[in-house]
Amino acid sequence: MKKKIIWYNTIEPEIRSIVKKLRNNGFNTTSSCGHDMWVRITIRNVSEIESIVSFLFSNKYSFSITDSQLNIFEYHSNMYKAFSITGFITISFKNI
Repeated sequence: MKKKIIWYNTIEPEIRSIVKKLRNNGFNTTSSCGHDMWVRITIRNVSEIESIVSFLFSNKYSFSITDSQLNIFEYHSNMYKAFSITGFITISFKNI
């Protein structure tokens, strides 16, 4: 019988608990590195960045945003102008 692999067992042990906590709280982590202590999180809207930062502060993590690639889309109509942001941010937990 083939043993079932649980997703977090494939993540490096040094960063595993952070990734698990982020994912369990609704943040879509797409990659991570335990050696360099970073996590990449997909961003679907601008408010998600604030939610991530608030979550990390409230859980007493020391971190910095070390990389990002955000695509900003502007929408116009007769009544309003709106923006949409998608992309990713990379958060480092090392040497803070």
